[in-house]
Amino acid sequence: KRELQTVFRERYRTNTTAHWLARLEAEDVLCAPVRSLREALADPQTAHNEMVLDGHDGEQAMRVIGSPIRMSNAPVAMRRAPPRLGAHTEEVLAEARAMAAAIPGQ
Repeated sequence: KRELQTVFRERYRTNTTAHWLARLEAEDVLCAPVRSLREALADPQTAHNEMVLDGHDGEQAMRVIGSPIRMSNAPVAMRRAPPRLGAHTEEVLAEARAMAAAIPGQ
């Protein structure tokens, strides 16, 4: 398996992504480029699919990943901003301590 991966990796490095996509598509091979996060966020299809939403947390503007789950006739919206890193640390730790205390022998 690793040998085959090495062969493909080296071969694909000999030309551009666009070249290989065209070759594979010409042979009716289902394929798509592997994108970095930056490339995926900049792709026009990402905006068209509303996969990145603009919002505000009361202090600053932010962009968040949209939900891939869609219901017909339901608009895609960010109802509230996600919590900041560490915003609920004390609550989570208190809950973990309470759960540990409820276990016999702890």
